[in-house]
Amino acid sequence: MHKKICKFVLLVYIVILTYFVILKLYLPKEVLISARELILKNRSAGYYNVNIIPFKTLQSQFDFTYGINYINILGNTLPFILLGCLTVTVKNNKSKIIQLFIYNILLIVSFELLQLITCIGVFDIDDILLNGVSCYIGIILYCKGISKLIGY
Repeated sequence: MHKKICKFVLLVYIVILTYFVILKLYLPKEVLISARELILKNRSAGYYNVNIIPFKTLQSQFDFTYGINYINILGNTLPFILLGCLTVTVKNNKSKIIQLFIYNILLIVSFELLQLITCIGVFDIDDILLNGVSCYIGIILYCKGISKLIGY
């Protein structure tokens, strides 16, 4: 029974992540339309919504001249730390940390690919790195401490 509840919670959480990460439906409709039109315009000029240069975006997030972009950094870490924790509860196997990590990376890459395909966001290697590290932190936190606190 506990495993079914954990699976349901994980599924709901992935739907919520999809809502925020891919669909971005929390933004005003005009902003989404404008951003998508800009991406499509750039594509027609030969520029794709892709960043494959590691740390390029992250470097701009930590620009001390204009201030650190805490919202983006926290938005790319905290939800994925929780995702890492949730995947451990569903798989119920703390010894397969690498397998759990790969599962999370595949989910993150699918989010990024969907942003690329739908032209609603940017396929960004830095998001994959930051989200992946955050999931790994969540997995480790759960395996090393949280599971003991909740008795699981």
